[in-house]
Amino acid sequence: MLDLEHDNQTLKDYISVFERNKMRLTQSRLMLLQCLVQHRDWHTLAELKHHLEQNQQRTTLASIYNNLKIFAKLKLINIFVDTNRFETYYCLRHENHKHIYFFDENQRKFLTLPLQDKEALSLIGHKSKHGKIKLNDFYIVASGTLEDDQ
Repeated sequence: MLDLEHDNQTLKDYISVFERNKMRLTQSRLMLLQCLVQHRDWHTLAELKHHLEQNQQRTTLASIYNNLKIFAKLKLINIFVDTNRFETYYCLRHENHKHIYFFDENQRKFLTLPLQDKEALSLIGHKSKHGKIKLNDFYIVASGTLEDDQ
């Protein structure tokens, strides 16, 4: 029940961003927002389309892509391009955070590792204070495989 309450509040918060920016919240945008809130992981366009279709929401990849561009402009989502696979992943910005993103080759999914390196945190913080790097726009990405004991 707590997750449902959290999801509802999160959705309301994102809807308020549309209202503050005087952007129209169409049915397709609302459905896509709900999908992203319910499925908090990283998603490709095809995965988002699949989630929507499972809930009887008819849409096209072009419509999803155009709405994701709007979400990015409003700073509602993070976008990551995996240069090894030439795939783009999308995720809601649930909070300000500094992360190392790790792509597990075996599971074919992203894992999030907290950034602990004080020197890296200092550098990011310094750049952020001067407006050169926004914290949500800074990522360190690694890839490989995780063993069961890791």
